[in-house]
Amino acid sequence: MKDVFSISGDKPSWGMRVILRSLILKMRHYKILNKKPLVLSISFVSGKEMTKINAKFRGKKKDTDVLSFENPAANTTKTPVVMLGDIVISIDTLKKQAKEHKHTVKKELQVLLCHGILHLLGYDHEKSKKDELKMKNLEKKILKSSGLINRVLSR
Repeated sequence: MKDVFSISGDKPSWGMRVILRSLILKMRHYKILNKKPLVLSISFVSGKEMTKINAKFRGKKKDTDVLSFENPAANTTKTPVVMLGDIVISIDTLKKQAKEHKHTVKKELQVLLCHGILHLLGYDHEKSKKDELKMKNLEKKILKSSGLINRVLSR
């Protein structure tokens, strides 16, 4: 069985499947993700919709770039497929951040997907400075080595 990606919403045509396959391949290479086939859902929403989702699930009444909703059963060793979870991306914030960081929306999408997947795998930059540094370094390593971006982005 192959990896399955469900993409919904006002989805951009920035080579999503190529981006996802490259990120997943690198995460498997670095043993961050096992080799089991995975199922991942990605939804693109407006900034207004993301504000509602963020308020409902995190109590923060503001737009944010990416939210991840982990599947609690994703890390069990008994399942033949990893049901990784759901990633929600604000298309408005993605475009705004791409402009702010002076790179393409495709590059920003790569950063947000990498960040979201790492959250689904249990990494959390909001726990402590140590966890933040660990996640940030891992993101840089994956993004740089995947060939998706040719420079390490400063965040």
